[in-house]
Amino acid sequence: MQVAASIGAHGGFGGEALASAAAGEAGEVPAVSSAGVGTGGSSGGGKHEGGLSAQEERILRLQRQAREYEEVERQRHERRLQKQEAKRNAALQKEENYKLELKKTAKRMFWIGCALLPLMWGVMILYFWKEFRNKEGDADEDIRKYCKWALIGFVLFNIVWIAWYAVFVVYSDTKLASMNLVLHQTSFAPVKI
Repeated sequence: MQVAASIGAHGGFGGEALASAAAGEAGEVPAVSSAGVGTGGSSGGGKHEGGLSAQEERILRLQRQAREYEEVERQRHERRLQKQEAKRNAALQKEENYKLELKKTAKRMFWIGCALLPLMWGVMILYFWKEFRNKEGDADEDIRKYCKWALIGFVLFNIVWIAWYAVFVVYSDTKLASMNLVLHQTSFAPVKI
């Protein structure tokens, strides 16, 4: 209020200037009206070039600085939002690439298992166990499909392999033993201790 009282005492602005100067002390930037320009005596206000007093120039400068500050803050906020959006997009892209790579890996492992390496199916099931057992819907359906077929193939392969092994172990001393690739010897010498 001291600023408003001193301005009014010198007769520089008039009634509108008092209200705007009081608003300036409350934290707002006062607006300069054209009606207040030029009122008052020659001794008050200290006129400068262009017909504006020092106080009016100060208020105009403060308004301009406030606008510049608001613009800088707006640009800073926009840059911050752009950085956050870029980080979010990068994280989404990374997650999408990871899921795509998992899908490719599952497909490769399945087809390697089909190429007469069925133990790869067992490795695949262990590797993708969480995705295979996840029934909530966030698991990839292609991975679950490959794991399901790998499990079926792995179980069938093991059944066939165990049956083959059991047949050749049981009939190891017959003519069938000559076809055995694992137990090719028909008789084993006892080990002497």
